[in-house]
Amino acid sequence: MNDKCTVLVFLPYYLPGYRAGGPIRSISNLVSHLSDEFNFKIITSDRDINSVECYDDISINQWNKIDGNDVFYLSPDNMSFTKMRELLSHTKYDILYVNSFFSSNFSIYQILIFQLFLKSKGRFILAPRGEFSVGALSIKSFRKKCYIGLAKMMRLYKNITWQASSEYESQDIINVMGRKSKVLVAPNLPSYFSGIEFTDEYVNKIDENKPLKIIFLSRISPMKNLTFALEVLNKVTVNVEFSIYGTKEDIDYWSKCEHLIKNLPMNINVKYCGPVPHNEVQTIFSNGDLYFLPTLGENYGHVIYEALSCGLPVLISDQTPWKDLMSKNLGWDLSLDSMSPYIEAINSFASIDTNERLTQKNTIVKFAKEIFQDNNAVEMNRTLFNTKVE
Repeated sequence: MNDKCTVLVFLPYYLPGYRAGGPIRSISNLVSHLSDEFNFKIITSDRDINSVECYDDISINQWNKIDGNDVFYLSPDNMSFTKMRELLSHTKYDILYVNSFFSSNFSIYQILIFQLFLKSKGRFILAPRGEFSVGALSIKSFRKKCYIGLAKMMRLYKNITWQASSEYESQDIINVMGRKSKVLVAPNLPSYFSGIEFTDEYVNKIDENKPLKIIFLSRISPMKNLTFALEVLNKVTVNVEFSIYGTKEDIDYWSKCEHLIKNLPMNINVKYCGPVPHNEVQTIFSNGDLYFLPTLGENYGHVIYEALSCGLPVLISDQTPWKDLMSKNLGWDLSLDSMSPYIEAINSFASIDTNERLTQKNTIVKFAKEIFQDNNAVEMNRTLFNTKVE
């Protein structure tokens, strides 16, 4: 007899997808850590973001066993309000766990169905996944403000639990939805790339005359702020090989990036490498010198942690939970108000000798390992699903 609590998870994209980034990692890591204690059932799309083809080797519009867990892959024609209500009504669960605030198919339909028809059926937990950050709300802001205002007027989100991945995001949720919101902090659980170690052999491989290898790995959209990175590189004086990895989520935005790339000086060489599966990320990061992500906001930033776990210093904005990086010798978290500190960081980093880089890389790997071994984060996620609504 299975008496484990059943958590019915809704999110727009899941494994084997990888192009949608962080939320996929958030849920797959959560399931990996807690599937012995909770029965996770996941409802998601049958294809990756911006893809017209469904995944291979899955059964569409029915339950699949993926790594021992039930996953229901929905085709686009089965995402209507009526279809979602039917699916929810016929699926047993104790907790409804929604991983978006603004997605109509995977959040708005669910809260409407729950409040109108299923109020007595379990609990409702909503993780906005960074959608309430100032940067995220500034994109298509009018539409978002209208929905937030309407939802608050209807008291649509009354008596639900909000998940924040950090105290930083908790404050974002309260700022948007009000102080009466029930918010629990349950940090995202990271992936850890084990086996990374830097020795004197690493120093011998470094050619100080080669360009600085800087990596941007993220979705290509206004939120990730690639244009800012390119504008910074336009002012950098050292030789740089800038590799861009990620899905072109916003084609108009990518056109702006291409225009900036064409006007970069001769010392900056840019290469677009496309989206990459998660199992290739470690190799990419292990061969880089610096990770650059001037994001407008991250509720966690899995890719930042993954860069750190590969010993890669990070140059990021101050709009993430990763703080005080310079004092810890992990990189930089800088304000987006000025490009000058970013330019200075890159120019100065290029002058660091190989022994300093070796010391820094081992410091970074040690830091990442300590985070991965933090059992408190797992306990906070366990508490999220065990806490009853008062």
